[in-house]
This record gives sequence, structure tokens and C-alpha cells, in this order.
Amino acid sequence: MKQIIINTDSQFQHCIETNAIVEALFQGEVSYFGILETFTDATVMFQGGAYFLRENCEFRMALFLIND
Repeated sequence: MKQIIINTDSQFQHCIETNAIVEALFQGEVSYFGILETFTDATVMFQGGAYFLRENCEFRMALFLIND
């Protein structure tokens, strides 16, 4: 498994379009994970209503490779 850090608007949009599972990390610890609903320049919102400030968190998507 490879983890990809999500930084750009196009990466966030790809996660929304593919219903990818995304982790939100705050201070290096996973605070939440789920499917993204929307994002702005300042925030990221998950389905179910949880939202996080982009500047305070790191967002990661797991990529599973065939050889894993």
C-alpha cells in the first residue's frame, strides 16, 4: 500500500469523483477518515458533515497496488 498526500484542488476533486477513502491527520495522528463531500480553499468536508481546515491538517489517500 502506498499513501499519497493530497494537496491540490485537482487531487481533492479526484478523491470526490472516485469516492476514495481519505484520512485527515492532525498533529500527525489520524483524526478522521471517510469519503470527501466537498472542499474549498480553506476547508475539506467529509460525507457525514465532519470538516477540517486545510492549513491545519494533512490529507492522505491509500493507493493499493497489485503487488502489495
